[in-house]
Amino acid sequence: MLSIIIDLLFLLPPPFPPFPLPPPPTPTGLTSCQLQRQQALLSGDAPLVPQCQSSGEYQAVQCDSARGQCWCVDLEGMEIYGTRQNGKPSQCPSSCESERSAGAQAGNVFVPSCASNGGYVPTQCQAGGQCWCVDPTGKEIFGTRQHGGSPDCGN
Repeated sequence: MLSIIIDLLFLLPPPFPPFPLPPPPTPTGLTSCQLQRQQALLSGDAPLVPQCQSSGEYQAVQCDSARGQCWCVDLEGMEIYGTRQNGKPSQCPSSCESERSAGAQAGNVFVPSCASNGGYVPTQCQAGGQCWCVDPTGKEIFGTRQHGGSPDCGN
């Protein structure tokens, strides 16, 4: 009798997989915006569906049509503090202005200098006296960092 019960137990499927299932495959070659957008559309119940540029980057303004609110986002799609409003913002802060605001709020040692057009000033310096050159996107140009002086960045 016991052997029949044991045999029956082996015939029943286990209550859960005997090993962890692999995660579902994710599409390759998609940007973060495209992937989040696809996931939101597939779920069918996502409150927000990110809007992407044709290049795959996040559109600078994202909106919640249910609430009638829009806000500016950074390059990673994160909301830029203080930009949410009813309707579309008239102008979003530049990358430099967003980085400057975030750095100042966090009390960072380095807060970028921005030009009047919102771009990065070619020579950037931090409080400790180090200065360096940056490209138009704000990335440091290797080999230009100086201590106690300003490099010639062509400004």
